Amino acid sequence: MDGAMNPKSDKWFFNFSGAMLLLTSLAKLYSSAGHAKVLAVQDQLLHLGYRPLMVLTAGLEVAVAVFVFKSRSDVRRCLVLLWLSGNFMFYHGAGNCWDSTPARAWAT
Repeated sequence: MDGAMNPKSDKWFFNFSGAMLLLTSLAKLYSSAGHAKVLAVQDQLLHLGYRPLMVLTAGLEVAVAVFVFKSRSDVRRCLVLLWLSGNFMFYHGAGNCWDSTPARAWAT
């Protein structure tokens, strides 16, 4: 086995990834329209309110999903997914280091 994916599994992976990004972006947009107290709190790492941060993240997820669906280059699609997931991992890792989780911020 050489580690290469077959075209059928490639298509499934990219379609699934794009669909999950669209679903999570819709969830973020729906949540950002709510009245939860946490939406008024400012993120300690990026110094933005959680509401605009969720809207920006949802827009970025939609853009990446569209790219994943439309691009013909598997390498570019993999790289953009790696870039996005790396940014999410960095944000959550840095948030844990600085203890700036939303749940802790609005519980006070």
